[in-house]
Amino acid sequence: MKIRTRLYLNTIVTSILVAALLVLTLYSSQEITRELQISTATSILVKKTTELILLTNDYLRTRNERSQTQWQYRLDELKHLTDTPQYRTTFARAIPLLDLLDDYFQKIKHEFRLEKRMIEGGAADLELARITRSTALLTQQLQVNSQEILSIMHSITTKANLRIENIRTRNTYSVILFLIVLLIILSINSIIVLQRIGLPIFRLVDEVKKIEVKDEAIIQTKVSKDPPNDRIDDEIDELTIAFREMENRLNDSLSELRKEIKERKSAEDNLLKEKEFTEAAIDSLQDTFYVFDPGTGKSIRWNSIFESVSGYSSEEIAEKLAPVDWYDEDDLEHIKTMMPVLLENGHAVIEATLNAKNDIRIPTEYSVSLIKDENNQPKYIISIGRDITERKQIEEIKQKSHEKLEQRVKERTSDLEKAMEMAEVANRAKSEFLANISHELRNPMHHILSYSKYGIEKFGSANQEKLQHYFNQIHVSGQRLMNLLNDLLDLSKMEAGKIEYDFANHDIHLTIQEIVTELLPTLQEKELTVIVEEQCKNRIVNCDAFKIGQVIRNLLNNASRFTPEENQITIGCKVGKTTKAGETIKGLIVSVSDKGVGIPPDEYDLIFDKFTQSSMTKTGAGGTGLGLAICREIIDAHKGKIWVENNSTGGATFSFILPIDSIVQV
Repeated sequence: MKIRTRLYLNTIVTSILVAALLVLTLYSSQEITRELQISTATSILVKKTTELILLTNDYLRTRNERSQTQWQYRLDELKHLTDTPQYRTTFARAIPLLDLLDDYFQKIKHEFRLEKRMIEGGAADLELARITRSTALLTQQLQVNSQEILSIMHSITTKANLRIENIRTRNTYSVILFLIVLLIILSINSIIVLQRIGLPIFRLVDEVKKIEVKDEAIIQTKVSKDPPNDRIDDEIDELTIAFREMENRLNDSLSELRKEIKERKSAEDNLLKEKEFTEAAIDSLQDTFYVFDPGTGKSIRWNSIFESVSGYSSEEIAEKLAPVDWYDEDDLEHIKTMMPVLLENGHAVIEATLNAKNDIRIPTEYSVSLIKDENNQPKYIISIGRDITERKQIEEIKQKSHEKLEQRVKERTSDLEKAMEMAEVANRAKSEFLANISHELRNPMHHILSYSKYGIEKFGSANQEKLQHYFNQIHVSGQRLMNLLNDLLDLSKMEAGKIEYDFANHDIHLTIQEIVTELLPTLQEKELTVIVEEQCKNRIVNCDAFKIGQVIRNLLNNASRFTPEENQITIGCKVGKTTKAGETIKGLIVSVSDKGVGIPPDEYDLIFDKFTQSSMTKTGAGGTGLGLAICREIIDAHKGKIWVENNSTGGATFSFILPIDSIVQV
């Protein structure tokens, strides 16, 4: 094989290797450039997302139009950058979150405007509290969404940097491998060239030295006739040209390599700047930022806010393991239950109490994100925490207010139920009163009409005794009607406060005797005996004798109605005391005891209401339920109290007390 052909082949092989090396370098440069663009775009988006979060906090604090306009401008700029064709796939996870962020912000603006209109319109505190709760929930969702977008941007930046590092390592290995192969081939070619070209040259030099000693003419003749020497000159020229071309190609390759090194250096400088910006953005966060390895629990990265909140130094934080060294058992159990959600969705919101230095407990809400490696295994966990101590206090206050409100609702419901029961009782009492008053009016009126008719028809034929009986019955029935009307009128006047009382000193024993004498015919019909105790004698009290007599008459009349025949009724007097509305009343107690059916204990107070009768004594055919109500009004006017108790031997005792101030003589 001729040397020219051999050099051509060596040159072709070397060119192919150099071209392959250049193609690999160019492809690697394109990959690095593409990843750098993604990393640079992500860093820009991280910066703009951080600015958007700061504008969000500014708007939530000030609610002015300028912050609102800047926020909307920043959001539109973010959406425009992420929606470009070259980045749409890379930021596909962030695009719907940006749309959701815009939706939350529009709702918050609407809530703020609604709250302003409600405040101007003087809305109720309950409605304003509802708007405030709704705004707080939307604000929380907006901030969590912003932090999640920021977490996604950090994740994309981290992955891009990792891919750049992998490409750089792979390319370095490939270039080194190609250079080694190229050096081996060049070395082999050099050996072959030395063997094929160097040795003949050395031999040629030796022959030249031998020829020089001979005749110059002979040398010229031999030289001109020796074809191998011509061939040697041609081969040297060709070799010189080949070496020059190789030198030029190597110089070009070195220039390209220097250019590539310069571009890589520039890319590394840009990455360093973006890393510094990312670090500054993380340290500028108002919330705590903490990254750890989920496999080992080792702390990877944290910001200065985390050091300030936890109270630990950088060295102390580096020695702690997450999450076991930061939370109590209850919080660890809660975090354990949230891990499946984090593994499935890549994001979770967790509430836990941070164990800070000096036994300080800080309620914190964390926005947690999971970063996975190429094998889809957990690599890093990023948590951004916010102190929610004030929110917890507000929630506790709201809970207590809610409990108080529920208690008030229960109390009012109970009062309403009682009022409904009283209304039902009053309704039943009204119905019974109408039935009874109808009977009480119709019966005497029927007697009056009947006996007056008999008197008219038999006026000429009836004897004087018969006519006297008719008039007697008419008088009794009329008196009964008059008593009923008097009761109604008295009760009406008492409720209106128009009853006038004539207070004077009276002997209570004398009043009792007058009433007993007045009701003697009724008592004798049932063969009832009335016993007035000795203690009632010489009891002079300052009162309205007629009204007190009306009370005693009503009590004695009731006792005679419900006491069986051939029994006795006891009227007693004593100085004693009782309680009324929490106050103690001392005075003269007058009591009327019967042998009737008694009063159910749950009706002790009820029977003194107007139109109400005891369930043990009402028959549905008489009585209006006004007598005891009138008695209570009279005793109340005397600043006393009236009540009833059942006797141990049967029957009931109705008692009333006149205050000690009214007693003149005991």
